[in-house]
Amino acid sequence: MLVEFIYGKLPWRDVKSKKICQVKEDSFATLFRHGPVELYAVVDHIQTLKYETRPNYDYLREIISTICTSRNFKFSDPYDWEAGGESYETFEQLKNSYSTTSGTTRTTTASPSPQSRSQKVENFEKPKNEESFVEILEQQPSPPAEKFTDFSVKKKPEDDEHFEDAKDDTKKN
Repeated sequence: MLVEFIYGKLPWRDVKSKKICQVKEDSFATLFRHGPVELYAVVDHIQTLKYETRPNYDYLREIISTICTSRNFKFSDPYDWEAGGESYETFEQLKNSYSTTSGTTRTTTASPSPQSRSQKVENFEKPKNEESFVEILEQQPSPPAEKFTDFSVKKKPEDDEHFEDAKDDTKKN
């Protein structure tokens, strides 16, 4: 969901259903290549999880909060389709054209956003080359998740009591 909000679409959006699984597997490591590097810590955490393991939501929230803070995002910023959002007027025109065809009309005005979401996306540091994350990893050994982050996170997955519970449950089986 994060990838879709950041880029507007998922890599497998225009792919036929038979190839979607393959594209998803190939794309996983490159989903965030133009986004914040902190998201790789999220990916690393998710990849360590087993089916029965509960994610460390506090850890994930901390990472997302840090990304938002460092890039001046506010949780109160409007989505594109909300008043003040980048595409608000387009959505309103579509709604109005739909309303007009059904017999009713509605007009609203949008308040300008100080910095639209797509402008904020452009502020992400983009890689200097177009190599995929997989290609980069194949060239060098994989560092631990902490190497991808340029911030400190108070809690790690191992610190979560549910993490220990899940490890104990897997030993019992």
